[in-house]
Amino acid sequence: MLALARPPKLWLFTFIVLGSFYVIHYGNQSFDLSFGNVGRLPPFNSPTSNSKPPSTTSGKYQAYPSDDASLEIASTSVTATSFPSDYLPSQSDDSECEALYSSRYLEYIASHHVPYCESGSHSKMECFRTHRNESLCIAMGVSINPQATEPESKIGMQCQLRNFTLEAKSSSKAAAQLHDVLNVEDMPIGFFETGVKEQLKLWEISKRNVKTAKYTEGCTSAKNDGTWTLLVKRENHGNLFHKLMELWQAMITLDALQMAIDPSTQKPYLLPSEVPQIQVVFVQEQETGLVDELDEWWNMVTGQKPLLQRDLAPTCLGKVILPLEGSTSPFWWAHWEEKDCHDRFLLDAFLRRVYRHLNITATKHGNETDKTIVTVIDRRDRRRIRDLEALVEKSRSRWPAATFQIIDFASISLREQIDLVRNTDVLVGMTGAGLTHVLWLPEESSLAEIQAPNKRMPEAQPSTEFRNLAKMRGLHYLMAHPERREGANPWDWQTGEWVDVKDDVFQALVDAAINAQLHRGLSRGEVVPII
Repeated sequence: MLALARPPKLWLFTFIVLGSFYVIHYGNQSFDLSFGNVGRLPPFNSPTSNSKPPSTTSGKYQAYPSDDASLEIASTSVTATSFPSDYLPSQSDDSECEALYSSRYLEYIASHHVPYCESGSHSKMECFRTHRNESLCIAMGVSINPQATEPESKIGMQCQLRNFTLEAKSSSKAAAQLHDVLNVEDMPIGFFETGVKEQLKLWEISKRNVKTAKYTEGCTSAKNDGTWTLLVKRENHGNLFHKLMELWQAMITLDALQMAIDPSTQKPYLLPSEVPQIQVVFVQEQETGLVDELDEWWNMVTGQKPLLQRDLAPTCLGKVILPLEGSTSPFWWAHWEEKDCHDRFLLDAFLRRVYRHLNITATKHGNETDKTIVTVIDRRDRRRIRDLEALVEKSRSRWPAATFQIIDFASISLREQIDLVRNTDVLVGMTGAGLTHVLWLPEESSLAEIQAPNKRMPEAQPSTEFRNLAKMRGLHYLMAHPERREGANPWDWQTGEWVDVKDDVFQALVDAAINAQLHRGLSRGEVVPII
């Protein structure tokens, strides 16, 4: 830790470095520089001459722990005139970008929650919301019997749900306090019928004893098996991007619960030491379980292998978490709209966790003395680029100093895909799940995206999620369009076996992407005519 401070009465400026966590204090103002953030934070407590350096837990929320095992402390004096005000960081992202991608996303969830069961209910349920009014909940005293048959429910709790609409009408104070608080039936539904509302539809929620199993009729928030459970209703969609967003939002859910304070205990709803105790459970009857490599990544959410609900024994669960569904991810936002967001607070934390899980040491650049490596994604089912081999062969002849490789990602493992992309300078591919690998490209690499047919303005808005991700990660982003399909519906962009890309368009796209690599890292080069 590095702390710069004057004696108490003259103290004006403190700069704290904690691994990847940076905060500047200037007078009574604080600015968050974490992972490229430029955001204002609540002020820390001013140190005294006998005090310890400021702690990362001094504010309302606990900061991400430092990656360093220990931190040395050094201090020196500075004068107010040594740091002119023009050097103060300014906010670079707009308010919506900050709300979605900075620490404010987690802070909002952690500070916006209300009880959903009426006073006197034997079970409890606290629901939290994002600034876009998407919900996650934690229920206490939940009976479960996966073997139950109708008319009995498999899951239930003794809770009389509050009617916030009626409560808000009781007084102006209640209306203000319950502003934006949704009744369960008004909560939004996620992709493929996911989300808290869809999960609770299958529960018996009643103030009376529930019928999941007679021997669990006494299941209450005070009388239960004391376990933690994360009940996940997945989309069961094979798309890599969809599956990653579900996994990511489950992590976000647990992060927010570790930050939120339970008013009844004045402690976080979830302690870090309790996370490894949480059992992830997939709830749907049609769940196939862990069928591919990405499914196994769920192990990194709590460290435990997920179970299927149908395999559980009847019991009274202690605390049940219903997470944010995948479609609530901030990275689904602006799917069809260009944005210029740069705050990487959420993104860097996720990448750090993935690399730790895979035992990957992330490096900023490859060896700049090596050839530029161009990886072209070869699709084998839909939206295949016609004559791709010939197009790439011409690019190879135009760039003899570069290495070109055409790869069918479906033919190699997910880990091999990530390792391949981590050693790629230019990634070329059609809009689709394969471009999710923009997450792993080294900084300053190039992403060359070929949009789907008939997705050109003003006829139809091109997909923008990979563009927005590339810009956030500091990559070079290039885009080209294939030939238009006459008579095709622009919203049927995922269909069709072949896509036609003009030779000069493909070559211009690759040329621009490779030229963008001339000064990657320590490289140096110049633009020259291509013969």
